[in-house]
Amino acid sequence: MSVMDFLNTVSQSAKVRTWERIDISNILPNNNNVYPITDLEDLVNSIATIGLEQNLVVKEIPNSEEYTLITGHRRLAAIKYILDNDVACKDNIKNEIKCPMCCVVSANESEDSSQTSDELIAHYRLHETNINTRRMTDSELLICIDDYINTVKQLKDKGIKINGQELKGTTRELVSKRFGLSSGKAQQTLSVLNGNKKSKQGVIDGTSSINEAYTNNREEEYYEKVIKSIRKFDSQMSKLKIDELVTMSENDFEDLCKLSKSIHHYLTQIQIEYTRNRENNDAD
Repeated sequence: MSVMDFLNTVSQSAKVRTWERIDISNILPNNNNVYPITDLEDLVNSIATIGLEQNLVVKEIPNSEEYTLITGHRRLAAIKYILDNDVACKDNIKNEIKCPMCCVVSANESEDSSQTSDELIAHYRLHETNINTRRMTDSELLICIDDYINTVKQLKDKGIKINGQELKGTTRELVSKRFGLSSGKAQQTLSVLNGNKKSKQGVIDGTSSINEAYTNNREEEYYEKVIKSIRKFDSQMSKLKIDELVTMSENDFEDLCKLSKSIHHYLTQIQIEYTRNRENNDAD
């Protein structure tokens, strides 16, 4: 859903005051925003030159003249930078951004009018309407997707509707559509989020990419399966008696030897990786 689609949708709602000019000092950043507010130079120059082209979307704060920002955090940061640093711009532009036209969402959006439901809907809108003009790093992307998934899960679990519509689609489908990822990339990202905590933290810390973390997780899963197979083999072999083994057919004996060599190969590979990981951990 684009910002304009969202604005058209919320403007049709009975719980929305369509448009209103609001003093910039009364618009508060959303503390739950997980999207990066960086690389403002081009945006500052654009707003100072031609004004604010995309309106802010805000939500009423009950019994207050203040509003919580839903979408437009980089634009709000750029406006405050222009005003706080007296960036050169025409008077009409400066007057406009001091009191920008905003789309105002009612404080009570949900059907049950509960605070929890309204907060979840507002947080979901933050994700659905946030547009970044730059490519996010894997760290930023993973953090945003993690937060988005948690929000969607809570909305689904509580049966909360968005504009009267239930959220439909698998997590992978929703993530793919929302963040513009291929189905495969979305699945990789979900695998990292649900997999090894160390690999996930590595992406968040910026020490590895999503693809690297996904590959490492697959390798760990592979080794875990190998170990399980070896344990199962050991358990089965322990039940056999030596005199039974020495009477096996030549073909069975060759198969057993091949299996033994394969197990030795896997164990060697695991030992190499294990030693490498230990050395890396010691170096850290």
